[in-house]
Amino acid sequence: MLTTFLLRADTPMGYGWDGEYTHRGYLGQGGEMGDVDRPDVVVVGGGAAGRAAVTTLRGEGFDGRVVLVHGEEGEPYLRTLVDKAILQGLLTAEQAALPVPLDVELVRARATGLDPARRAVVLADGRELTAAAVVLATGAVPRPGPAVDRVPALAGADGGEPRVVHLHTARDAERLRALLGPDPARRTVTVLGAGFVGSETAAWLAEVGATVHLVARSRLPLAGALGTAVARAVALRHEEHLDAHLGRRVEAVTEHPGGVTVRLAGGRSWSPTSPSSRTAPRPPHPAPAAASTSTTASPSPPRPACSPPGRSPSTGTGTDDGSGPTTGTPPSRRAPTRRAPPCAVSSAARTPARTCPTPVSPSCCTAPRSPGSASPCPARPRSTARSTAAGCSPSCVSGATWSPWSASARRGSSTRCAETCAAPEASSVHSAPARENGRVTTERLPRVRASELVGRGWLNTGGRDLTLADLRGKIVLVDFWTFCCVNCLHVLDELRELEERHRDVLVVVGVHSPKFEHEADPAALAAAVERYEVHHPVLDDPELVTWSAYAARAWPTLVVVDPEGYVVAQMAGEGHASAIAALVEELVSEHDAKGTLHRGDGPYVAPEPSSGTLRFPAKAIELPGGNILVADAGHHALAELLPDGETLVRRIGSGERGLADGGPEDARFAEPNGLCLVPVELRPWLGYDVVVADTANHVLRGVRLEDGHVTTVAGTGEQFMVGGVENVVLREGRGADVTGHGPAEAGGQYAPLDVRLSSPWDVAWSQDLAAFVVAMAGNHTLWAFDGEQGSMTHLAGTMNEGLEDGPGASAWFAQPSGLAVAPDGAVWVADAETSALRRVTAVTGEGVEVRTAVGQGLFDFGHRDGPAEQALMQHPLGVATLPDGSVVVADTYDGALRRFAPAAGDAGSVGDDTSGTRLAGEVTTLATGLAEPSGVVVQVGEGPDGEPQVHLLVVESAAHRLTRVALPASLAGEVLDGGAHRTQRPVTDIGAGPLWLDVPFVPAPGQKLDDRFGPSTELRVSATPPELLLSGEGVGVELGRDLVINPAVGEGVLHVTARAASCDVVPLGPDGEPDPDVFPACHLAQQDWGVPVRVVDRGEPGDVPSLTLPLRG
Repeated sequence: MLTTFLLRADTPMGYGWDGEYTHRGYLGQGGEMGDVDRPDVVVVGGGAAGRAAVTTLRGEGFDGRVVLVHGEEGEPYLRTLVDKAILQGLLTAEQAALPVPLDVELVRARATGLDPARRAVVLADGRELTAAAVVLATGAVPRPGPAVDRVPALAGADGGEPRVVHLHTARDAERLRALLGPDPARRTVTVLGAGFVGSETAAWLAEVGATVHLVARSRLPLAGALGTAVARAVALRHEEHLDAHLGRRVEAVTEHPGGVTVRLAGGRSWSPTSPSSRTAPRPPHPAPAAASTSTTASPSPPRPACSPPGRSPSTGTGTDDGSGPTTGTPPSRRAPTRRAPPCAVSSAARTPARTCPTPVSPSCCTAPRSPGSASPCPARPRSTARSTAAGCSPSCVSGATWSPWSASARRGSSTRCAETCAAPEASSVHSAPARENGRVTTERLPRVRASELVGRGWLNTGGRDLTLADLRGKIVLVDFWTFCCVNCLHVLDELRELEERHRDVLVVVGVHSPKFEHEADPAALAAAVERYEVHHPVLDDPELVTWSAYAARAWPTLVVVDPEGYVVAQMAGEGHASAIAALVEELVSEHDAKGTLHRGDGPYVAPEPSSGTLRFPAKAIELPGGNILVADAGHHALAELLPDGETLVRRIGSGERGLADGGPEDARFAEPNGLCLVPVELRPWLGYDVVVADTANHVLRGVRLEDGHVTTVAGTGEQFMVGGVENVVLREGRGADVTGHGPAEAGGQYAPLDVRLSSPWDVAWSQDLAAFVVAMAGNHTLWAFDGEQGSMTHLAGTMNEGLEDGPGASAWFAQPSGLAVAPDGAVWVADAETSALRRVTAVTGEGVEVRTAVGQGLFDFGHRDGPAEQALMQHPLGVATLPDGSVVVADTYDGALRRFAPAAGDAGSVGDDTSGTRLAGEVTTLATGLAEPSGVVVQVGEGPDGEPQVHLLVVESAAHRLTRVALPASLAGEVLDGGAHRTQRPVTDIGAGPLWLDVPFVPAPGQKLDDRFGPSTELRVSATPPELLLSGEGVGVELGRDLVINPAVGEGVLHVTARAASCDVVPLGPDGEPDPDVFPACHLAQQDWGVPVRVVDRGEPGDVPSLTLPLRG
């Protein structure tokens, strides 16, 4: 056995697991030591513990002089990243640096002595530091042992670098990388010690293709840290996937030209021989890289028989159906290898499957097979009976990941079996799954101390400011939200039940980090907290300080902090309620046992309730008799008022949030918004007179005005989840019993009560479409509801958030919230999140066409009049048409009424990407100073002089009232320019050229990825402007993508949409098979990111940078 060099990795792990962590580089510069006067506190040790000591001192208010002694070259860094990232080339020592507070003095010198009586620290350069207090945070050093001590340490036997490496510092990691050379697959490495560092390092070395011997004196390494059961599972993985010598002692290590000979007690040894004497092939470490699937010493790895279409064995990519954690490496970060021919897979082979929890052959074996069909992949040798799962062909079994800690060393292969396989084994309780390159892995994360919650002030705390120290002992869920965001509102609703169920142990903290300028107004935030019934403390974060500290990139983002103050999970988007519930249960159990969980009341203090006829009214319509019907969202009811707009006639709805049909006192609504009168001729047929968009219930309701009876006419009461597999109720026939659930198709048509809706915000009758058009704000679409024919049809919108014109099937919307039908049949749309005014027209036989009049995109807004292509609005929610054919817009966050007058001839504007599709015209301002106008009713009457007079009845939502505004006789309004604004999120600098986009996703405890209805994940990437991306745009199933950024484009927005479907793991029955009587619940996580980016020069070529957007990790 040729051992090229020896790695010593039995360092005690008493350091580094309890410090804060950053991978973004050294964030602060500690002051250099000048005149060494007597400091108040000297902290010896620049690692995680030392850094934690100095930051805790400052965090607890200590303002004395603090000196940090750091004995290594360069800046202090997180030592736990030596093997996890620095060795693997993922980070440099500089990038792993720990931020040192600016008011802490940094001394770069090694401490060589300590005089406890005098509290004096002696430095290697002869200086002496005396202090009132000395903190020793020096960590541990390797224990070489007598066998290794005899090995020459200063120079190798051949005069080169020593081939025995004690892996402890960043310098050690750099030496080891140099010894590995450009082709680690040709190296043999012996790792002494199978603790965390040894296990992680051995896993990575095997992954990159090296032949690895792992030696440990214990038969169950890590049993003391992880427990016997988990340690036994780890030992089994060691023995299956590399040459593990557990329970063995090293007797001698001899270094000589060409390598190192290791001899164990009992006589076993491996020493330099010919390359062909390497050990016989073993069951491969689950690393899909071709180099790691064979232990032969040939210069190039053998070419696998096949690889799945669009993938290369060298990339580590492949399919994964959630049975076990697997992962991959970005192709751009690995040495190029020959590509194998693709597997021949027919579409008929894509059958529902479960995953088998056994190691698999190379990543070529990833194609689904039909029962009885030949596998395109070769069989492989197996070392244990566990290699063949029940019901699966020996040639097609899926991979179980080996090491549960190393961030890139677990390259598990996965394949799908048509037959049912056993449920996956449980992951270690000390490990956390993550998703890399579209694959799932399990890794032990460094313990990251949660950043302090810093902002302008607090709401719902009775005037008290909160700190994380005040919340110690509670599980804290930090919810980054902004009140314009419908997905954030969905999350508020998702968390209500969880928050109530665990109120004695769980504290939800809303961190309001605004997108729009109006949302930074503290009065507007206070109103939103009341409007949306937020029953937990809320931090006002207008400068995005806390947002930036937690590296949030999307609304909503959720962060879970354990009772000891450490971050344990972060996730973006909605659909995470089940995952959070499972995590909370685990944390309650763990910290109850440790005694670190404190039960009792949280810090929430309910504000004083407000009273009034209306509470956050949303929209209104004029009834046939002149009365006004108002969607009284804050009261969860409808209010009928006299024509004066003030006097209450009656309420329809009990006023209690919920979903219930019945009479006016029994029916329940949840934040109703849009209202629409049913055409007179349809009322007897349908049995109701008004259609209501019952937003938070995700349904449409029909109201009979005669007696106030309420009926649900569309929707199931559950939210439509984009990409979900349970959005449609399946029946054998109309009205028949339910047989199951299925996914919705783009452009699909369904029975109204059999399809889920998503926050319907407004509704309007279109004679051209012979249907009610529904603005589905929750998934950025328009739908058509035909109550007479009994159909609900997807009309327009791809369910991606953005501003794209064209045919309805390809158009993009962003939270459409207001609708109005013009006399010519066009449907005008207030598209809130793009601050846009859009027009939708029916095209005979071809659906609808979408065109934009006003609006620039997701992040540009303001109050600017003038030509439509230059005009700006700010989150408009309402729209109406005027008698002259112009359009009035409730410009909600500008507090104004705006008017758009289309140009004669409907000419297209110039300069759009799809020139000619935008609508030309002029924008003026009709009124200002309104309190969040969200709806407009046009009333045409007679003025004092007998001439027609137009009034606008404006729903001032934040003022809880209706206000009449008389239009000027000219209808032209006033031309204003209140300036342009952009969302003030931090811009992300990205280098021109290659960029790796990574979207980590972790199934919740007790769940697995769900591919019963097709791929379990989807990633969609585009850019504004499109020229920003030279390559990488489009749709794929892997949650990782190689992008190429155009150096000629200075800035733009990356649009990323990610979805991941998971389901509950089915328990096994007595026969070891999944219980057939248990149907797994499905869960869908989804998020749209719009990442503002600035393109910068990358400088010298190096490792490909990455952009990470956690979906759940």
